[in-house]
Amino acid sequence: MITCACQNDNDLYLVLTEAGLAGIRYNDASAAVKAAAPQTGVMILADRYPTVPTEVEPAIFAEAVRKRLRLYIEFPVQLPNMPIPGTSRQNTLERVIVQTDVLLTENRRTSGFSKLCPQSVHA
Repeated sequence: MITCACQNDNDLYLVLTEAGLAGIRYNDASAAVKAAAPQTGVMILADRYPTVPTEVEPAIFAEAVRKRLRLYIEFPVQLPNMPIPGTSRQNTLERVIVQTDVLLTENRRTSGFSKLCPQSVHA
């Protein structure tokens, strides 16, 4: 199960829930990261995409590192040691979740896809 930080009507959260993959939902990233079991995943979703980027405080990243969490941060305003462009663009097709091994190559590191993980779609 994936711990989520988002509003209860977030589109990606609803898809995860329908697929039986969503765990407990929290309204904010801090609560989600604190509650997540060590070495699990937390999705911090952009409830106001594409108008407002997702802000994640440095203390949340530190807690995630301490607990060895895997974070998916949708539309982040900043990431530790990684520049984020100041502009965004509108896409028609935005996200998919791969539920099959068909798209995976023998070497998953070079395939660009990970099963049951959100992926960007580029037309």
